[in-house]
Amino acid sequence: MIGKRLYGSTSGLLAAAMLAVFPLHITCSRYLKEDSLLLFFVLCCTAAVLKAVQEDRKSFIFVAALMAGSSASVKYTGILTASIICAAPWLKSRSW
Repeated sequence: MIGKRLYGSTSGLLAAAMLAVFPLHITCSRYLKEDSLLLFFVLCCTAAVLKAVQEDRKSFIFVAALMAGSSASVKYTGILTASIICAAPWLKSRSW
């Protein structure tokens, strides 16, 4: 969804195919390690921020915040996901 929203359907399919065949991602997902859960919540947060910015729906910022909190609860490095939410105003205005 993220690749499709940003670059087109080809890049979205390529990204999904890469995740489907990478051995480390498959191993971590099979054992439900914290890294695969962290990746899931980070990608959900990124998708929610993109949807909020592109469709001008502020309610998805709250969904993104929920996903960022979930990623921080999975692994302590997930707190960096908050920077994705902080980037939303700059993504909307397309300027620094």
